[in-house]
Amino acid sequence: MLFTYFFLGSMFLTVLLIFFVIPFPVKKAKKQQFMNYMISKLAKSTLYAGFQFRKTILNPERLDYSKPSIVIANHTSFLDILAVLMLHPKTIIMVKSWVYNSPVFGPFIRYAGYIFVEKGTETNIELVRRQFEKGYSLVVFPEGTRSQDGEIHRFHKGAFVLSKQLNVPIQPVLLVGLHEINPKNDVMIHGGHLRDKRIFDTGVHYIGGLDRGENLYKIFGYLNVLDDLKLVRMNEVFDIIRMPNGKEFRQGQGYEAFMKFLLEDFPEESEAIRAFVQKIREVCTYFPLYNIRLEGERTYVSHPEILAVGAWDFVSGLTQNKELIAALLGNGILYAGDRKRTPLYVVALILNSYIKGSYRLADGGAQLAKALVKQIRNCGGELFKRKEVTGGTKSADGKLVSVTCSDGTVYEASSFISNLHPSKTMEIVGTEHFMPAT
Repeated sequence: MLFTYFFLGSMFLTVLLIFFVIPFPVKKAKKQQFMNYMISKLAKSTLYAGFQFRKTILNPERLDYSKPSIVIANHTSFLDILAVLMLHPKTIIMVKSWVYNSPVFGPFIRYAGYIFVEKGTETNIELVRRQFEKGYSLVVFPEGTRSQDGEIHRFHKGAFVLSKQLNVPIQPVLLVGLHEINPKNDVMIHGGHLRDKRIFDTGVHYIGGLDRGENLYKIFGYLNVLDDLKLVRMNEVFDIIRMPNGKEFRQGQGYEAFMKFLLEDFPEESEAIRAFVQKIREVCTYFPLYNIRLEGERTYVSHPEILAVGAWDFVSGLTQNKELIAALLGNGILYAGDRKRTPLYVVALILNSYIKGSYRLADGGAQLAKALVKQIRNCGGELFKRKEVTGGTKSADGKLVSVTCSDGTVYEASSFISNLHPSKTMEIVGTEHFMPAT
């Protein structure tokens, strides 16, 4: 019944498009917006026509899908597509060729501006950019295909590349239960419970430096949030770098374990591995605040040359083994690593933290935000939700004195702190408020 309903609804939209929408004398952008609205309504009505399973939507983090973003979701069933299309009418999907060229729903999704994944990342970047400029969000299933067993599998990097290059946020959706309702290669609809939980961490993957006595442990203790966090220490192998050829390289907690696993995988590269570890530990000593100190014998201020060392240049100077380079720098996606631009000190500070105590936040990273909010309010602070800063005002001497939000609200202060990417912050308030790096 469910698929029959969807088939008939799709045929209706195709007829509506060809005979009414396309000939209608208004701008194409308006007609595309109308078709996306109709697609969203068809998706929702199809799922809610499935009386044999329950539906639950949870959004405890109050994620807002009305603004352009890249939405990533796990993929276990054909019904996943319908579930994510319910998020907002201005949502499009990156789809495979069989969907894009389907005689049933291909015509209206092509007209609505869906992205054909086989066109490649470079071509798609410009297509996606134009859709973001129109106010649309893009849904990507980063696993690339439906999971056969219902488990979440390795993500491809395409969604994260798009997010970085287009400077748009990633918003997560976790779909639970659809594998039992309609598993891959099954045309039957079974009873079950669809839960669109929307708790799928992409920002707080896992946290480093949380072993007792390490830097983040001390900071969280000072902020008085440790007791409010459900922290679970990662396994001895805190991360695995998986290669396209199927090989896996382990990263271990503690420098002894970190080196042990690398030496087991690359016994002939002992000299390069030891030199890398030594340099990582040395670089970290140049950053006093990172080590919870105000000053140090040598710092990046007195030795600015430490900031100029490129991560890729340094590692490729130690070894020509491409797999070892990948094992050392392969988790760069966690910090938006870039072969041409990422300095070694960024790799050193982040990797050292992970090696010295990697933990995950059970039940999702939202608890950290809630714990910090609690302490801010305990100290008399006030928080304003859903405020998007769009500009700033400076005084006669060039100092930033106020910021303006999208709703017209103006906030004045003596100091401003931004947790956006520096390039985004400068884009909003102007580069004139910042000193050059050199």
